[in-house]
Amino acid sequence: MPNGKADSLLQMYKYMYMARKSEERLIELYRQGIVKGTVTTGTGNEAAIVGTVSALDTEIDICNFMQRDFAGYLAWGIPLYQLISQYVANEDSPTSGKDGNVHHGVPEKGLLPMVSHLGTMLPNVVGAVHARRRQNKNSIGLAVIGDGGTSTGDFHEALNIASVLKIPVLFFIENNQWAYSTPNALQFNCDDLSARAAGYGIRGRRIKAVDPQLVASTVCEIVDKIRRTNEPYLLQADTYRLAGHAAYDTADYVPEEDISKWRDEDPISLTRKRLVEEIGLKEA
Repeated sequence: MPNGKADSLLQMYKYMYMARKSEERLIELYRQGIVKGTVTTGTGNEAAIVGTVSALDTEIDICNFMQRDFAGYLAWGIPLYQLISQYVANEDSPTSGKDGNVHHGVPEKGLLPMVSHLGTMLPNVVGAVHARRRQNKNSIGLAVIGDGGTSTGDFHEALNIASVLKIPVLFFIENNQWAYSTPNALQFNCDDLSARAAGYGIRGRRIKAVDPQLVASTVCEIVDKIRRTNEPYLLQADTYRLAGHAAYDTADYVPEEDISKWRDEDPISLTRKRLVEEIGLKEA
C-alpha cells in the first residue's frame, strides 16, 4: 500500500480507536453517576463516519452529526477534552456546561447542533449550505440521519427542497439496522433506502461501511461531483449497532446470530488487522 494511503488509514484508525475507548470510559462514568445524561455509543459505526468526514473540507463545509458520531467530531478536529467536557457538563464543553449529553454542535466550525427530533437537523444543513452558496462559498453539506430517521417528514422535505433548488448536500444514511428496538423490516418496506433518490430526481448509492478507506474513496467521488454540479446525493452506509441504543439499553431484542456475524466485521478490528498485515505495523 502506498505511503499516502497507509498514512490515511492509520489516521482514520486513530480517530476510530480513540472514539471507541473514549465511549467505553464514558459508559463507566455514566454508571458512576458522573456523566450528566446518558451515553449513546457509535460502536460499529466508526468506519462509516470517519471515512465520510475524511472526504470533506472541514474549513468550509457544513455538517450535522448524530448521537453515534463521536468519531466524526474527532475527525472534524474537535478536541477530545472538549467532547468529554460536554458529557460531564463542564464549562469548557461546546454548550459551556449547559448540557451533559450529545445535544451540541460547534457552529463556528460548521457543525450544527444535534437534535433529538432527528429529521429536524436535515433542513438546517440544507438551509446553511444554501446560505453559504449565496455568499459564493464552495461549501457542501453532510446531512447525517439514521435508518429510523428516514421515516420522518423532515427527511423527505429536505431531500425535495435540496433537489429543487440544487443545493449540494450529501444525505448520508447511517443504516445500523435498528431504530432503538425497531428493526429495518418494521421501519420501511424496501431493501435499499438510497433507491428513494430517484423519487427526487437525484442519484443514490448503497455501500457496506466497515472499511473506512472504501467509505472515504466512495464519498470523495460523490463530493467532487456535487461540489461541481450543486446536485444533492443520497448515500446509504450499512453498518451494525454493536451495543444497545444507549447506556441503559441491554439490547435483549437483538438476535444473537446477527450481532455475532457483524462482530466479525467490527471496523476497529478489521482496520487494525489491515494495518498489521498490509502495512507492516507491529502490535504494541
